[in-house]
Amino acid sequence: MSVYENIKFSILTTSCIGWQGLCYLMGRDRFDCIKNVANYLANKNIIYSKIFQSLSCGANILTDDEMQFLSKFNDEAPFNDNELWNIESLITNVNISTGKTLEINKIPIKSGMIALVYKGKLEGEDVIVKVKRKHIYDKLLDGIQKMEYVMRLSLYLPYTNILSLPDVFEENVEEMLKQVDFKNELSVSQKIYNNFKYVNDIIIPKVYPEFTEADNRIIVMSYLDGKTIHELNPMDKYEYGKIVAKYSMKSILYDRLYHNDMHAGNIFFMEVDGEKKIGVIDFGATGTMSRHQQNIFYEFFKAGAITRNYEGAAEVLVKDLVNPRERFDKLSSEDKLDLMIELTKLTRECFSAVTQMDVQLIYNLNVALHKYDLKLSRFFCRLQLSLGIAGSVTNALCETEGENYMNCVSEAVKKMVDSEESMFEY
Repeated sequence: MSVYENIKFSILTTSCIGWQGLCYLMGRDRFDCIKNVANYLANKNIIYSKIFQSLSCGANILTDDEMQFLSKFNDEAPFNDNELWNIESLITNVNISTGKTLEINKIPIKSGMIALVYKGKLEGEDVIVKVKRKHIYDKLLDGIQKMEYVMRLSLYLPYTNILSLPDVFEENVEEMLKQVDFKNELSVSQKIYNNFKYVNDIIIPKVYPEFTEADNRIIVMSYLDGKTIHELNPMDKYEYGKIVAKYSMKSILYDRLYHNDMHAGNIFFMEVDGEKKIGVIDFGATGTMSRHQQNIFYEFFKAGAITRNYEGAAEVLVKDLVNPRERFDKLSSEDKLDLMIELTKLTRECFSAVTQMDVQLIYNLNVALHKYDLKLSRFFCRLQLSLGIAGSVTNALCETEGENYMNCVSEAVKKMVDSEESMFEY
């Protein structure tokens, strides 16, 4: 892709936002301005659909109506006929290859960034058939290349330059490209299904590998029936929020395999025989960590959420999650003390009701570190952003109870972790 096209895309992006901002100042309804920006940018770059998905729940700067509109990008990402395969031919061929009888409704019930979703039946059982869009890899790669240029430009802008967005974006590029690899998603889905098969209140759909093995453009999985977050009774939300937090914490603190795209569109809210449950789908975007990284994050959460030792949590940050290490080692004793005081304050806010675990926390931490030419590790930023997406959902679920994500996380961690010795037995 040429530099000219990258510059053109950046100009179109800023011009769209700037023009709608001007229209807002001149009297246009803010909701209309946000709709115009979202529709325009999503059509220009597929990556923006993912951004709007993340903003569709629990974004403090948006109204309920604005978040409701952005939630359409969870299940109604724009597509055209040129992106569709001949679905009848595809299903006929996989039935011949597998010897199974898969039937499908030819009208998609949902459209995501990577695939369209159809409802069907397999041997009489309700299933979901996820079909990859045509040319999606090239389209995603083009979107990534354009966004990389925007990320680099962010280094020259106030506020965003401190976030080190190019590093965070680069850290997630490989995971984004993995979303078009349905064989990888199949494998990950099977692992997560096994990780949660004995957890009563978290349901993971069963996948049927023979179909993806026959044609890697599709994934067939069991059908989950539940409500969306916007359909829930406000009185039920808090209990569901605790289950979402439980899913996130188990994925990280036990499994080392976590959902990178836990927006509201990937969660179904159910009640079976009076017991509240959630169903979690779409494992194309997941993250992994080493045992060492897992232990670092566990120590951070143990100090902050369980023992309320905020200075201890700050020490974990300084010891293992701040780069470059040699730069920190060269700081004077006075600078180290000042930095520790600031990080202790921020970790206290992180594990309280003062703030939530989102991009603002990353920004605040990086502001403190930037004074000393330091920054957060890529691993921490990547994991923090993943938790931020889940956190926005949990905060939306907890708002009627006056609670927040960290309250739910603290409760989940305390229940799961009886002792340090039992932490890694699973």
